[in-house]
Amino acid sequence: MINIRNKKAIFFDFGDTIASTIPTYPDRIRIALIEAGNKFTEKQYFRAFQYADYIIFKDYIDDKTISSSIYQKKLISIILRELGINMEPEEAWNHIRLNLSKSEYKRILLPGAKKLLKDLNNSGFKLAVISNNDGKTEEKCEQVGIAEYFELIIDSTNVKIIKPDKNIFLLASRMLGIDTKDILHIGDLYGADIMGARNAGIDTIWINNKDGIDYEEIKVKQVKDLLELSEFIN
Repeated sequence: MINIRNKKAIFFDFGDTIASTIPTYPDRIRIALIEAGNKFTEKQYFRAFQYADYIIFKDYIDDKTISSSIYQKKLISIILRELGINMEPEEAWNHIRLNLSKSEYKRILLPGAKKLLKDLNNSGFKLAVISNNDGKTEEKCEQVGIAEYFELIIDSTNVKIIKPDKNIFLLASRMLGIDTKDILHIGDLYGADIMGARNAGIDTIWINNKDGIDYEEIKVKQVKDLLELSEFIN
């Protein structure tokens, strides 16, 4: 059982953890695949997405290498395979990128995020964001009005390390001067966030907002959203 009061710092993923877009990034990929003429259910897609993220973690553990390009190529390839889609990964990704570039979306703060961050900040926790993103995570935090709560915002593009690589978590630990045993990481992706942080020796809480599966069958604290997280922490 995690005792939050024993922690000194709390790390958060950004996308689909404390903020999101309408539609979400995974949803925009799903829509692009549907527009390419493929058929699958929403549940099938999100199971495939989560499984792909988990397999990428497992491959990273075996190969000891991961990068943004490797992550993206493997993610799309595994999703296609799991959904039985007969498209070459490069063809699918080119179609997805084209659709992403044309799609319109609105960035939002998820319910309960601002109050949670304010309460944690007032309680003396050091807060950080660790995001697999496009180099603009700090700007995005400012857009939704939460940048002031974080002592550290780490974007994978800027530091050239991507989750689930444990080194991105260890970098944040060093930059804050806090031992990993005194840190809690909160995120929505089982492979990148939960297994990645645990591999760095950091306790985790999984925001399992897509009815995901605990592939490792370990005792991971799960919540559905930030409101449930607030109840657990408080």
